[in-house]
Amino acid sequence: MKLKKLIIKNFRSYKDFLEIDIDKNLTTFIGKNDIGKSTILEALAIFFEHPSVKPEKLDLCKYADGEEFVIGCVFEELPKKLVIDSTFETTLEDEYLTTKDGKLEIHKLFKSTTSTPKPKVFAVANHPTQAKAKDLLSKKRDDLRAIISKLGIDTQDVNLNKCAELRKAIRGFYADLKLQSCHISLDKEDGKKLWDQIQKELPFFALFKSDRPSTDEDSEFQDPMKIAVQQALYELENQLEDIKSVVKCKTEEVAKRTIEGLKDLDSTLASQLTPNFKADPKWSSIFKLSLTGDNDIPVNKRGSGVRRLILLSFFRAEVERLRNEEKKKNVIYAIEEPETSQHPENQISLIESLNDLADEDHCQILLTTHVPALAGLVPQDSIRYIQRKGVYGREIMSGNEDTYRNVSNNLGIHPDKRVQVLICVEGPNDVSLLKHVSRIIYEKDKTVLDINNDHRVMVIPLGGTTLKDWVSNQYLKKLNLPEVHIYDTDDKDSPTYKKEYDEVNSRENGAAFLTKKKEFENYFHEEAIKSIYEGEFSINDNNDVAKDLAKLIHESSSETDTSWTNLNDKIIKKKVSKVKKRLYRECLKDLDYRLLERRNAIDEFKEWFSAAKSFIK
Repeated sequence: MKLKKLIIKNFRSYKDFLEIDIDKNLTTFIGKNDIGKSTILEALAIFFEHPSVKPEKLDLCKYADGEEFVIGCVFEELPKKLVIDSTFETTLEDEYLTTKDGKLEIHKLFKSTTSTPKPKVFAVANHPTQAKAKDLLSKKRDDLRAIISKLGIDTQDVNLNKCAELRKAIRGFYADLKLQSCHISLDKEDGKKLWDQIQKELPFFALFKSDRPSTDEDSEFQDPMKIAVQQALYELENQLEDIKSVVKCKTEEVAKRTIEGLKDLDSTLASQLTPNFKADPKWSSIFKLSLTGDNDIPVNKRGSGVRRLILLSFFRAEVERLRNEEKKKNVIYAIEEPETSQHPENQISLIESLNDLADEDHCQILLTTHVPALAGLVPQDSIRYIQRKGVYGREIMSGNEDTYRNVSNNLGIHPDKRVQVLICVEGPNDVSLLKHVSRIIYEKDKTVLDINNDHRVMVIPLGGTTLKDWVSNQYLKKLNLPEVHIYDTDDKDSPTYKKEYDEVNSRENGAAFLTKKKEFENYFHEEAIKSIYEGEFSINDNNDVAKDLAKLIHESSSETDTSWTNLNDKIIKKKVSKVKKRLYRECLKDLDYRLLERRNAIDEFKEWFSAAKSFIK
């Protein structure tokens, strides 16, 4: 399941009902101090019952109307089935627990009349309001049987011992269930059983706070290790269920023999006793993992910078694990001010690692920050800007130019005014290749433009950009600077950007190029891709490198039985995208001067750099 939205009302500084969009990959909360960034992460921690944050009476907004605060979540990519007893399966859709658009919306309502409020759990769903067909999840089996009898429903094909079948029969009796958005209690009877099963499908939630106490149970350090334990237990779920069944069976046998023996002593007492397990074992509490340094000193007793470096390594390790494993459960990493206690270079490395992690299918990253260097590196569409609204309200802006402008003004992100020429490419991957090639050519020939260190030139991706790119582009557009555009040819007979190529070349202060090869990936060499594929693979000037490589990697995998031709377009597109990202993030470092020469690429790159240099005064 993926988190789609967070809902809060009357919680701390958030009085009004507020829905906060959460991106599938990376969401970045930005705002002034004490505006409510950490509150959002801690609201999620309370919802997911993270041990570091407990609901308190004082969490009620001081301006609230009433005594209750609400924390809710909306999920997508829902489980296909739920088992609420040992033999019968049902679905969220069959139980009318989804919204009109097929999402799962869960609200937890806390009444702040006690020091540690206990939540009441509701599903907000498009649910029947027909008199005899509503609130069926909260009814006992005998109550459901009574409704069926009163309605005169034929029960020949209905299992009268299964509540799910009884509910289905009652709902099927009506031509119109009068569906409306309702709050459905999940606190008793089958509603509670369903909630117990839903909780097993919820994502793991890990919270990393910047201002935590330094103790042996330091959550910042413990969380990665807890996630490791949880993931291992999830992968062994079937084996653990078998162990639980065997233990249950054997202990129940002992209990039954005990009761039989008791009959000879006190038959009345024996008839009153029944073997019953009160709760399932909590496997995660059994296994504890820790790291120690030199002289057996626990890592959490080291400096905060060291602990954050361990987090950086953990996130990098998670990227590799998620790439290589098939059985995965979604994880939400909520990280407060990741820049804390870190050198600027490590801050950048951390953001790069988190961007990599966010690209994986089973991860969502939530960040808070107010450091310009970090805010400038996150994708534009990931930004959620928090500002005050009225006397005691909050507003969260996203997805428009006002948002980015407010963030850049608030944090002081400014463009470099020394720029004299722009090099415009299609996307961020092209920027990476261009800067890498510039670096290795400049090492051989100092007359070539060094686009990595020369402040007079700026490389701008025309596609998906970061906030830093947006700020620079907005400013530089007004200066009418010379532009050098480089586009993939794609198709020699009909280049995708031929019109734009001609238009830029018609300008007095512009120059445009179409790549001599199909696209930027065709400038790679086979030897540079060994880190992601060691088999035979040939790169020429015209093949679809990323797609061909994705096909070979898929076909060489022992973890799938589905042939490439049987994959749907959506899955193929995702696999190609993943390979393309790996090319630029893992293989680019191995593309050296020698390999570029063998791809006959050096002169073409020099031509592009020379064109840009000609506009510099």
